[in-house]
Order: sequence, then C-alpha cells, then structure tokens
Amino acid sequence: MGQRVKIQYSVELSDLQDEVNRLYKNIMDETNTLVRHKGTTELKLETSSLDKIHSLRESLAKMDIMLDDLQQIIVGYINYRVPTAQAENPQELADQITKFKELISENTD
Repeated sequence: MGQRVKIQYSVELSDLQDEVNRLYKNIMDETNTLVRHKGTTELKLETSSLDKIHSLRESLAKMDIMLDDLQQIIVGYINYRVPTAQAENPQELADQITKFKELISENTD
C-alpha cells in the first residue's frame, strides 16, 4: 500500500448524510471487489499464495482506514448533536463548582 496523507474538508451539515453514504458505498464497493477477486477458499503451498495473502492484507488495511475515517465522522457528528453539560448550561456548572468550593471550605475550617 502506498503512502497516505490525512486531509480535512468540510461539507454542509445538510449534506453530511449523503457524504457518509458515499464513503460507505466506497467501502462496500471495495469489499465486493475483494470478495470477487479473492473469493477462492483454498491456497496452494507456493509463492503465488504469499502474493495473494499480501494483496488481501493490503485491501483489508485500506478498508480499515476507510472505516476509521467514517467512524470518526460519525463520532464527530454525535458529539456535535449531544452537547456536554458545560456547553448546555455553563452557569449551572459554575454554581456547582462554587457550592463545592464552599463545602470544602466549611469542612476544612
């Protein structure tokens, strides 16, 4: 497998589902190609089998990278959609910190 570079690009939020579907289709196309070309269930004890195994491992590595990219996109989207408590209500968090500090102060005096 050749060298890879990490790129970053943006899409409109309304286009994100289409982009995820496009990436997933690429993964499934790669899977189908892999199964079609390497679908035999037997290997001979010879060097051609080593070449076949090497090619199969490269294809699997490529698919794993593509799946990781897709997973990161979905995790990022979920994190965007489910804000943390701090982002949701920073004043409430500040009040809780103040109460906690007061409680510690009272118990250490």
